[in-house]
Amino acid sequence: MGYGYSYKRSKLKIFLIVIAIILVVCLSFIIVVGGPAAIDKSVEKLTEYKDSTYNKVTKVLGIQKTNADTLTVINDISKSPFDINDKDVIKVKLEMVDNMMYIRPKINGIEMRFLLDTGCYDIHLTPVEVFFMEHQGIFNSKTAVGIEKRIYADGKEHECPTYILNSVELGGIKIDSVKCTVDYNGGSSNDSPLLGQKVLRQFGDIIINYSDSTLIIKKKNSR
Repeated sequence: MGYGYSYKRSKLKIFLIVIAIILVVCLSFIIVVGGPAAIDKSVEKLTEYKDSTYNKVTKVLGIQKTNADTLTVINDISKSPFDINDKDVIKVKLEMVDNMMYIRPKINGIEMRFLLDTGCYDIHLTPVEVFFMEHQGIFNSKTAVGIEKRIYADGKEHECPTYILNSVELGGIKIDSVKCTVDYNGGSSNDSPLLGQKVLRQFGDIIINYSDSTLIIKKKNSR
């Protein structure tokens, strides 16, 4: 009886090993032959879906599609995607403090110090800037146009009223009707107002050059 039991176990082991080998061979064949093609096809479909969805959204919202390549961060100016000596290229000096970049745009005609944050989308103000601008008569905190949720690096989520600034000026270039948010509960990095990437891109093609702490703008009308 013991011999028969051992014999059956041996046959079962052999059978399982054979099945495992067949599965490995089949999976290898799928990966080598069908895998890349299947992956490429999936990526292609995903890209088509993403572009289709994005185009629908931008059409409904009435916003212009922005090329992600219009904002470049470099350490070597020779790698600039455009000629920095072009007559329509403007350089703006950045202030580097503890590896953070600060810039001084004019908001509604008044120069202010902002933290340059490429992870931020729009302009984000703190109550300090709001109080100052209201005192100057160039901002009205009662004219909010909506509410947006903002999630900070620490994971905290705040509801912030949104406003439309009359103008934002940088390097002598002025853009009008710029959206901003205000967090009356605190939460902005270092309690500084933030200047985000979408706003930067409205000025033109942007290079952030770490080697000499400059923001380089190629104006839109020069393309």
